[in-house]
Amino acid sequence: MSGDCAELDAVISCLNHQFSLKNLGELSFFLGLKVLRHQDRMHVSQQKYAPELLERANMMNAKPMNTPMVSSPTLISLVGSPLSDGTLYRQVVGSLQYLCLTHPDLSFAVNKVCQYMHKPHDVHCTAVTHILRYVKGAIDYGLLFQALSMSLTGFSDANWASSIEDRKSTFGFFIYLGYNLVG
Repeated sequence: MSGDCAELDAVISCLNHQFSLKNLGELSFFLGLKVLRHQDRMHVSQQKYAPELLERANMMNAKPMNTPMVSSPTLISLVGSPLSDGTLYRQVVGSLQYLCLTHPDLSFAVNKVCQYMHKPHDVHCTAVTHILRYVKGAIDYGLLFQALSMSLTGFSDANWASSIEDRKSTFGFFIYLGYNLVG
């Protein structure tokens, strides 16, 4: 272990000769990511970012949901009334994309509402509201990294030609290194 620290110190010293560096101590918060360490575990979450997103969307008092998206009705582009100004929709959906860093459970639902950013309708806005209500109940969720196992495991799923509009497929995957989600 001390050999690793000596090598790290040598790298930091070398970098310090080329660039102005400042040691901020052990990582605890970075770019909206909260990092908690305990022995051989590290929990990464966005416990500060998620409430800020809910506040911007005026959803802090919303009732939490158990799932990020309902399975029906299927979202399509020509159903519902177009929003007069889609700016807030785009801002919230963009913020939800960043939240997917520590909430892979949101990936499918957020990807779905991203498909309508060019011309959002009220039904798409309702889907975003549902996602935000799920986030309300999942603020403490995050990723847990443990130094236990080095086995590589992958999971995938696909829904071939599922889009009613263009017959495009939806595909997703998760890769774990041990118990740690890495891709």
